Amino acid sequence: KEAGMNDRQFTIYEVHDHVARLTLNRPDKKNALHRTMRKEVQEAFRDIKNNPDVWLAIFTGLGNVFCAGKDLTEKIDPADDDGSVFSNDDLFLYQRKIFKPIIVALNGPALAQGAGFVLSSDIIIMSENSSVGWPQVSRGIASGTGPSQGVHAMPWAQAMGYMLRAKTVPPEDALRLGIANEVVAHDDLMDCAERWASEI
Repeated sequence: KEAGMNDRQFTIYEVHDHVARLTLNRPDKKNALHRTMRKEVQEAFRDIKNNPDVWLAIFTGLGNVFCAGKDLTEKIDPADDDGSVFSNDDLFLYQRKIFKPIIVALNGPALAQGAGFVLSSDIIIMSENSSVGWPQVSRGIASGTGPSQGVHAMPWAQAMGYMLRAKTVPPEDALRLGIANEVVAHDDLMDCAERWASEI
């Protein structure tokens, strides 16, 4: 069975053999999240949670960055926000309430909100080209997912070392610290994620 929403512009979503596959598809902007893209991720998350044909999900991105976080170039008048589209924080909070396994296949850096997606997943497979981090603090922008999730995923001193200096966690450190389940060659990433999905 295949399920999807054909009018998607910035994500790819499909279901085959009880596995949902969600791919961020805005590689020219490093998969930075704007309102339309958030809406598409929100709809996919709802299907993953509520569709009985979905038993688990694989979450990845196109291009060389998994997700650079919020699109800081987007300006939305608060008067135009009717509350129908989740905020960045609402997205990862909703993701954490999907009680089905989510495998993230990390194709590249996961930054800011992207790190929130990663740390809200159940299985984390990292390409050798990937990393996790919160670089926005170097621009004076507060981090939501770092203090709320990073400090729980890593020992306190290690988390502070990365977050306070806006340093990314490379895959070998993520594996050592218990963030990642497996680190693989970039070309083997999706095969590895599919293997985990099959085993689960």
